[in-house]
Amino acid sequence: RRRRALATLLATAALALALPLPAHARAVVAIGDSVTKGFVPSADANIPYPIELEKLLRQRFGGGARVVNANSGAAALLPAPKKAAMAPTVYSTLSSGGYNTAIFMVGTNDVLMGQRSSAEVIAALRRLVDAALAKGSTVLLLSMPPTAISTPAQERERQALNAAEKRLAREYRGRGKAVTAVDLEDGFFARLGGGFRPSARAVLEDGVHLCRTCYVELGQIVFRAMGAVEGWCGGRSGKRGAAVISAAEARRINC
Repeated sequence: RRRRALATLLATAALALALPLPAHARAVVAIGDSVTKGFVPSADANIPYPIELEKLLRQRFGGGARVVNANSGAAALLPAPKKAAMAPTVYSTLSSGGYNTAIFMVGTNDVLMGQRSSAEVIAALRRLVDAALAKGSTVLLLSMPPTAISTPAQERERQALNAAEKRLAREYRGRGKAVTAVDLEDGFFARLGGGFRPSARAVLEDGVHLCRTCYVELGQIVFRAMGAVEGWCGGRSGKRGAAVISAAEARRINC
């Protein structure tokens, strides 16, 4: 009986080692507006980057990995004309806890529709980052995309916001908090040349939203950036625990 019991125990342990990681081991929440929602104008459909991200995470960690797309559609962080408030939905989502990583891609509706400054957006974003950290999530901050409908002043605020996100991530890392800014300008948005040209329609179909293949590409960049910063891929990249990682650096990560 003792031998049978020992054999059963060993078999159970071996099975446990062979099984994929449980769902909570790779649970990610993606928070943002219609770009996170994944709207593709030419297809009149939503094809969000979290689909590609979840696929890659499942290949890496097993079928239990999941990415919850908690986009708020046309919402904004701060009050804006004809825009819902994003914060209540985000707080409700984060309150459930259980997410290893919270990804924020915000600012478009605030800068364009709400005429908000980068400083105002960062102040609102900081509160959401704190809420995510309080629930034990690590945080990724994705750059705000360029748009064709921005005024020169709004483009300056977009650039200021993306620079401020990097400073924010460095500040949190300096306090031992797991926050990383993914700089999409370097290696992804840079193809727009700092403005909107006819050739850029391959990326911004309607001047605001990404193309179908671009959402897929964004999911791949986020996956590699996450793996490099958390240390489960690209171990020689030297990006584990980094405050900032660029899209160009993420592309070179071998996962």
